[in-house]
Amino acid sequence: MANPILEARGLQKIFDPNSPRTLVAINNLNLSVEPNEFVCIVGPSGCGKSTLLRIFAGLDAPTGGEALIKGRPITGPGRERGMVFQEYSLMPWRSVEENIFLGPEFSGRSKRECKAIAQKYINLVKLEGFEKAFPHELSGGMRQRVAIARALANDPEVLLMDEPFGALDSYTRIILQRELLKIWQANRKTVLFITHSVDEAVFLSDRIVVMSARPSRIVLEEVLDIPHPRTQDNPAYGKTVKKILDILEEEQEP
Repeated sequence: MANPILEARGLQKIFDPNSPRTLVAINNLNLSVEPNEFVCIVGPSGCGKSTLLRIFAGLDAPTGGEALIKGRPITGPGRERGMVFQEYSLMPWRSVEENIFLGPEFSGRSKRECKAIAQKYINLVKLEGFEKAFPHELSGGMRQRVAIARALANDPEVLLMDEPFGALDSYTRIILQRELLKIWQANRKTVLFITHSVDEAVFLSDRIVVMSARPSRIVLEEVLDIPHPRTQDNPAYGKTVKKILDILEEEQEP
């Protein structure tokens, strides 16, 4: 790729390097993500998927190699990257509207601007009428919509998503997958999405990156040419799911 927006070069992450509990999570990993691309990362449990995402978010530092955004080393969090966690991580004392305009508020935008930005994304994630509700008054799916809207309200170039639908029931998960695709198609953000679900990865992404068991390396990059909307009765869909599941079965730790 000539001008990747995200890049990992020889990335390494070791936990507790000077103790008997040393764990090599990622070793010599190389990955490039193009602007506006939707990339899903799958791999065995504990293989370092979330660690990789946190390094790209600037929340963790690599032990070796480097992580780059638009060719610049990542040294910490930045407004060009928005993060959505599996846990909703909303501020319980703030309303839906107030949670969403948190970033613009910290940036010094006026109250009027903050409310306008929040309303734009409330409409986008279909939460009209819940502007003044608090997180404890919302369902899990609605809270995750707020989390996505909050990340988008900063207008990031890259959306980093760590199993954002993993804790939801299957029906809500399907609904939010469809909504996320609509948001991505409308806004054309770059999305790097971690999931344990191969079916979810095939449903959503332009490209699937399959990571090995620890210490992680990339064992497959599968480009998907299946047009949206994707359905499981498409032979190419099922063939791709099987191919990736077969690889993951081989990669499971003993």
